[in-house]
Amino acid sequence: MPLLALALAAFLRGRWWACALWAAPLVFVKEDLGLTVAALGLVMVWRGRRATPTRTSVGSALRGDRQAGIGAGLAAWGLLWSALAILVLLPALNPGGRWDYVDRLASQEERSVVQALLDAFVPGEKYVTVLLLVAAAGIVGVRSPLVWLWVPTLAWRFLGTVEYYWGWQWHYSAVLMPVAAAAVVDAVARHAPGPPARVAGRTGAANLGVAVALATTVLMLPVLPLARLVQPQTWDPSDRHDAAMAAIDAVPPGATVEADIYLMAYLVPRARVYWVGNTNPAPDFVQLDTRRRTWPDRDITDAASFAEDRHPGTDYELVLDAEGYQVARRVG
Repeated sequence: MPLLALALAAFLRGRWWACALWAAPLVFVKEDLGLTVAALGLVMVWRGRRATPTRTSVGSALRGDRQAGIGAGLAAWGLLWSALAILVLLPALNPGGRWDYVDRLASQEERSVVQALLDAFVPGEKYVTVLLLVAAAGIVGVRSPLVWLWVPTLAWRFLGTVEYYWGWQWHYSAVLMPVAAAAVVDAVARHAPGPPARVAGRTGAANLGVAVALATTVLMLPVLPLARLVQPQTWDPSDRHDAAMAAIDAVPPGATVEADIYLMAYLVPRARVYWVGNTNPAPDFVQLDTRRRTWPDRDITDAASFAEDRHPGTDYELVLDAEGYQVARRVG
């Protein structure tokens, strides 16, 4: 998000090289962001070409051509890296030799392409997501070509078969927020000269757009996670806090540990961590939260037995069992 915000800020200031340089590293963040980078490049091309015929000097025309050239290069860069990431790099790093998210797109074998495209427009939850985005951009923000940067992210989400992709509640919309903010600024700032009445009308629309964007932000705050910062219970330790800390401390620094997702991030600074859902070498330790499920069809009650089943020929002993957190150590 900082890279995208800085790229869009440079775009709004007409600093095309700075925009391209801030946007270019986005391709290394996530495989689909190359498509967002490409969309930004195409917007630069469109605006550069659109502005060139109205330039009154050779220097201005050259600047428009330079902007279009930078945008074309940025678009090619983004497309190239998305293709490389999805088709080559991620399959090469995956034990299964494939891009793992292919099954989460609607283009599965049992569905036709036409059906997949039609399914992208249902259910109605998707329309709520789009309407909230438009409101966040102050409605007038849709006049900015920057809103085309929404398309790649919305496309994979709405074509996806995972229902969490469709709504506005999860983190998948985070990357769209800098675009909404930049779009409303771009739409408000670009006023072509004209009769006083028309200029006044555009100014009024711009002011209304800013008010709508601000009101949307304020109204949504109570139902978004940011609101938890002012709730006292947010800062109270969990009932299982001490047990969680003990489970982390039970894994010595430098060890290898197989863990579920619940304490995985806390273990990373001290150990080499494997996710328990993958095929892994037998680790020194296995750490699980037995009160929360990693597999919907299986309850884990003994981390040691679980580890021995996963890694035949190994022996594990339970070294910690506290408030549902268990740690098993490899023996021998």
